[in-house]
This record gives sequence, C-alpha cells and structure tokens, in this order.
Amino acid sequence: MTEQKPSVEINVVSPGLLVILTGPTAAGKTEIRERMVGKHRKLKSLVTTTSRPKRPSETDGIDYHFIDPEHFLQRVELGHFLEYAEYGGNLYGTTKDELERVLRGEVLMSTMEISGAARFEEHVREAYDAQTAEQILSRSITVYIDPGSEETQRYRFIHREAGLGNFETRLLQDRSMLKDFGDKFKHKVLNPDQEHIDKAIEGVEKLLEGVLQVQIGNLFS
Repeated sequence: MTEQKPSVEINVVSPGLLVILTGPTAAGKTEIRERMVGKHRKLKSLVTTTSRPKRPSETDGIDYHFIDPEHFLQRVELGHFLEYAEYGGNLYGTTKDELERVLRGEVLMSTMEISGAARFEEHVREAYDAQTAEQILSRSITVYIDPGSEETQRYRFIHREAGLGNFETRLLQDRSMLKDFGDKFKHKVLNPDQEHIDKAIEGVEKLLEGVLQVQIGNLFS
C-alpha cells in the first residue's frame, strides 16, 4: 500500500518566502541571517535544531533549538525532521513544523548545511504530497555564501570559537560536500572580508531582487 504523504493547509492570500543560506563553516551565513532579520521588519528566522552545546552569546529558540543528541535522534525516528545531517560531530536539522511556517505566509531566512541545502527539493518531495511540495518549493530560494578562501574561514572560526577546535575536521567535511554538491547551487554571493559582511548582505539583497523581480523593501518590510 502506498504511503499517504501529508498535505498542509496553504495560505494563498499571503504567500510566504523561504531564503536558504548555505555554505561551508565560517562562511558568515549565520551572521548574515541575523543582520538581515534585524534590518528588515517582516523577515524572520527559520530556526534550525541542533545537538551542539549552546554558546554563551546564543539564545535557545532564536539562534537554534538546542536539544541533546538522544532527544534529537528520537525526533528523527518520529519523523519530525525534513532533513538533518551530522556536521563537525554535532547534528543539525530542519523540522517540518519550522518549514511549514512558509505556507502560513511568513517570510523566512534559514541557514542550512551544504548537503541539506543541495537535497532540499528531494527532501520536500519525499515528505509532502505533490501540491504541498510545489507550494513550498515555489516559495523557496537557496543562496550559497562563498567565503572566498580557507584562510578567511580559519580567521572567522578562530574569532568565533576562541580557537581552532575542530576546524580541520569541518574543513575536510566541507571539501567532501562541495565535491559532491558544489554544482547544485546557481545563486552565489561572495563574502571574503574577514571582519565585515556589509557587502555580502548587500549582495544577497541584490540577488534576491534580481531573481524575484521585486524591491527588497516590498519583500521584507
């Protein structure tokens, strides 16, 4: 018997939007999201769930949903996640509940690991009926944030983590994922400045205006 895929009630009066930022570790995607959400009144964060420990500067439910690895895997078994991946020794994933906010008319920005972003369409089509999947995908756009060099990644990582930590492990994982999925991203923004991301934010805004054919103020304000 064919499994019945869920259908979700869709808000056709106020269509939503999901902007997915992806890229390697320390590309700047989380800071870009935070700055853009702070800048634009209508733009909200789609909050990723992770098993990694919370940093002192982070707030649960705003930066991430922080849960322990056991609870994370329990939720995987229950089918709560659209996608998830192990990265740098920790689990990261997007829950269906968070994703479905876009169908309720919300304008969202998410950060996603490279493998999850590359397979986003596949995951959506596997998780939902055809109509719901098309509505989600038609309201979604993925932007790859390119740090320009591993030197820039290393600099940002050291300043963010106060040390190299597991940077080399993440770097090897990034290389592997880019080899497998790097050609999947047609929308890219360069963020090579080690300390400032203003130009990258402007680049994301201009890219969205060009692709979506709408003024950024009308989209996010």
